[in-house]
Amino acid sequence: MGETVVSLKRKEIFLNNVCIFEVFGDIYLFGVNSLSIYKINKNYFNSLIKCVGGLETLSWIRQIIEKENFFLKQKDNLVLSSPPPFNKTKIFPELTLVVSQSCNMACKYCYLSDLLKQNEMMDWDVAKKSIDFFFSHSKNNIHISFFGGEPLLNFKLIEKSVQYASSLATSEGKYLSFDIITNGTIANQNIVDFFKEFGFDVGISLDGPKFIHDSLRIFPNGEGTFDVILKNIEKYYSQISSTNRIRFHIALHYPFYKYVSQLYDFFVDLEKKYKISFNRFGKINTVDSREMFKDTLSHFDDFIDMTAIYFKKVFEECESLKSLSPIFEKIRVSPQFLTILEYKKPQEKSLCGSGVKLLMVYPNGKIGGCRQLDPSFFPKAIWGDINFLHNINEENRLEPYYSNIKASERCNVCWLKNVCGGSCPAMNYYYNNNIEIPDPYSCEIQKTIFKLSVWLKDKLKEVGLWKIRKQNTAT
Repeated sequence: MGETVVSLKRKEIFLNNVCIFEVFGDIYLFGVNSLSIYKINKNYFNSLIKCVGGLETLSWIRQIIEKENFFLKQKDNLVLSSPPPFNKTKIFPELTLVVSQSCNMACKYCYLSDLLKQNEMMDWDVAKKSIDFFFSHSKNNIHISFFGGEPLLNFKLIEKSVQYASSLATSEGKYLSFDIITNGTIANQNIVDFFKEFGFDVGISLDGPKFIHDSLRIFPNGEGTFDVILKNIEKYYSQISSTNRIRFHIALHYPFYKYVSQLYDFFVDLEKKYKISFNRFGKINTVDSREMFKDTLSHFDDFIDMTAIYFKKVFEECESLKSLSPIFEKIRVSPQFLTILEYKKPQEKSLCGSGVKLLMVYPNGKIGGCRQLDPSFFPKAIWGDINFLHNINEENRLEPYYSNIKASERCNVCWLKNVCGGSCPAMNYYYNNNIEIPDPYSCEIQKTIFKLSVWLKDKLKEVGLWKIRKQNTAT
């Protein structure tokens, strides 16, 4: 029956095309190829753990495995395909302009610290060329994002770029939207009026209450930024929270995992007070200095426990509101996992789409496609120059952003391969110094989120909310 992998710590069993796992006392069986989920009796799970060497004696497991092998033979599209070659007519739905590689803060976990030392600002020539190229390589529904550093340090360029792009969209009949991610320390009436006029989505970085936030997100002189941000929210951003989408971006680090339940409640209170939503938090990613990244990994089990508590809080809020909106607002990957399971369609590419959907231009005109891959660490993240569009490096454009399961031994034997779509190249590089070798911690995070997503759907069905989702989808 092939190799069997049992993890008692994670309460997981993986054998031929079947994974059985436990979440909060409930047992689920996942069919790797059929993308089917079965809820099973806990006694069966205990029996499996006791007789790992004799799994063939459990006839009900043998029948499911035979079914999964049948699916594997029948569905060729379950094997991931290679990415298409780049061509100059490539369509991009999103443009990110890194308008500033300077920042007025000195966050302890900043992963762009080397880039920010350059203090580069994008000029109008690069911005205009980027917008023109984007419009000639896009369809009718497009998006422009302003990124940094702290992008509002270059607000004049943002104003000019938005006005120019909006006029192009009007003349070409395209729907254009905007967003910006800011540290929240820069705000005035002119800025918020501008955001309101052009319907900006605004992301504000806030890591929690004052004692957590100010321990990591500080000004260069060492002073905390929490009070400044809250003042700007109350005085300015609260003016537009009812008309624009305003959200908090949160990065949670060890040793603050133990506060996850209190943190969730803290942001829910802010959400009610200012009508500002918040994204999921606590994901280990390259939003860490190398030192903090390693420290976080050394407490990885605490991170997994925190993630589980977070999902419970999301479910409790869904049940309280009689709504599924907390899932889509506060858990990034889970809705995509649930959609894959709902429609039984395997994920053939990385979920993020970097280098495929995203056109990213730096202040000097260099073109990349990933916000997480720092070109100062990984030069191949750059695949072109907006000033020399005839000299596109196709290999560089594709190489960093595709994790092809067929080329990865680890992915080929993973039970989540048809849902995950491959590991994050940026995480691979920061962990292994090699984009092609999957980062084991990211893999464990994806598996944990998937299991919790299965549990979440099951609980939503029990309280009748999953039926609401299906009815809403149908309409």
